[in-house]
Amino acid sequence: MRNSPLRDKSEMLVAAGDLLCNNGYYAAAAHAAYYSCHQMLKCIWMNSMGKSDDELGVDMSQSQRGSHEYLLNCVVTFISSKPTAYSDARQLRNEIPQLKKLRVDAGYSDTIFDSEKGRNAIELPKRLVPILKKY
Repeated sequence: MRNSPLRDKSEMLVAAGDLLCNNGYYAAAAHAAYYSCHQMLKCIWMNSMGKSDDELGVDMSQSQRGSHEYLLNCVVTFISSKPTAYSDARQLRNEIPQLKKLRVDAGYSDTIFDSEKGRNAIELPKRLVPILKKY
């Protein structure tokens, strides 16, 4: 996959997640971690799948799913169509929702988001972003 602003932002957010977590900002680290993967999903949508932001908006509005879930499903389906990509697709389908749950807990639940959760959140994109970069 060629370089793009979304890919660059994704890499920045992985690094920012580390910095935030190392400084005790665990909830903010979870947001950076999640959006690093989301930006790579959009990068695949636009660059590898050849679709536009406008198409994504129209398709999502017609879908019965949330916007992030819709994008994840479309990109994972695209990746699944590639020979030998089954394990990558399965890992993305399983772990990105885990990361999303951590982001939601970090931002919207009335619970403590501690260092263990923060570390878990920043480790996920370190596994997932390299997979996404292949496509």
